[in-house]
Amino acid sequence: MKILILRSMLLSCAFLLANIGLAYAQNAGSGKTYDLCVMKFAKIDFTESELDQVLARATQILSQASSDAPSCDKLAVRRVGPITSYDDDLPRSVATGLDFEKLTSVPCVKVVQRISWCSGPILRGGALGCSPVPGTSMVVVRTFPGLDHTFNQGVEPVTWLHELGHTLGLPHNDADNLDVMAPGISPATVRVAIEECEVYAGLRPGALMVAGAASPNDGNNSAAMAVPRIMPAESASPADKNASPVPLEEFVKKPFGVEQISAAEAYKDQVRTAETLLFDPSYLNFKNNIVALLAVIGTPETIPVLEKLIRTPIVDGVDSPDALAHFAALTSIGTIANRYKLNDDKVTVLKTAQDPQFWQRLMPAKTSAQTPLDEGDIQSLTRDLAIQSLQGYALTGSKQAEDFLKSEKNALPHAALPEPVKKDRDQLLDQALKVNSLSKTQGALKVFDR
Repeated sequence: MKILILRSMLLSCAFLLANIGLAYAQNAGSGKTYDLCVMKFAKIDFTESELDQVLARATQILSQASSDAPSCDKLAVRRVGPITSYDDDLPRSVATGLDFEKLTSVPCVKVVQRISWCSGPILRGGALGCSPVPGTSMVVVRTFPGLDHTFNQGVEPVTWLHELGHTLGLPHNDADNLDVMAPGISPATVRVAIEECEVYAGLRPGALMVAGAASPNDGNNSAAMAVPRIMPAESASPADKNASPVPLEEFVKKPFGVEQISAAEAYKDQVRTAETLLFDPSYLNFKNNIVALLAVIGTPETIPVLEKLIRTPIVDGVDSPDALAHFAALTSIGTIANRYKLNDDKVTVLKTAQDPQFWQRLMPAKTSAQTPLDEGDIQSLTRDLAIQSLQGYALTGSKQAEDFLKSEKNALPHAALPEPVKKDRDQLLDQALKVNSLSKTQGALKVFDR
């Protein structure tokens, strides 16, 4: 998905991400190097040696593309300075627009624990990366829950290049599923089109840099994301919509993206099968895909099934496939309720779960993750899930949700809260009202169309 667009020609030589954009003007066509500074949340394992390997592989992708696209020749992406760790002075995750603003207001690439918001809620519960369009920073995660080490390691340099491309104004490449700028990325999406190489080389601006980028959810504060995609390596063009669908059991093993939304209709007669798979231990790693599928094909009878998942304690840590499925279930309930125009009494869990206390008893054991959890991990996850619950409620597009959000916003000036907390809450409610309005007028699935 689309992500940071650098205001490169407007930046002065001011440290940090200077070369992410400055080389655009200074070294166009002469073997430009993008020097990236990197910050990470303190608990994330990421050594400078690992980062250098990621950037070396990203450089190799550009070099390999130069055989067909000479503009990519001698382009490089490298680290500048040491990786800087941060604690609570910046968010460890992206759950709201304000989290995103705080992270991207400080230049450098930020490596965070999870991304559950990018210009709005995310159908599948999370993303690989998100950045402002335009901007001078980007946010990425190291791994996507449920995908194996080989995939996560292989997609990481693609994510960084994909995000860098968006910073330079490159849109998604819908014509080539093996392109770095494809809507969904994988270790195999390593082709770079001639026109894209010209943008990376600074020979011309990207289409989004010229036209500007607008988000249906956040107006001028737009952002876009990168999501994972698994596909046959030989498939170079969008899937044939008329092709026979693969068995449901195989379909849900693929990360749920734009193509799956349109293809999901083929499984509308298998809703009960999908609901059963949701609680099959052998499909734990694919829970969020199943939940996202149910958002598209689910019926009112699916909501109690998703509520059962939501009320089931999270296993295997705060960044597990199960945690991701809980995020996805909250938006899926809102999406189904919007499609069937259901009343509030059908989605009461979305209101109840807006209280972080709701989630406290559902948290994973502190020893359940590879890295033991601390109180900060628990507080962060309960807070993010409570926010996702509010977004799920907004997705219903209902008048009741709109009235609730407006009432909360009107009461805010009189609330006995510190001003920074009021500011956070005020922006969150504005964000939810925009989601509610778009869902009401164009349908909930339109909210995820970015």
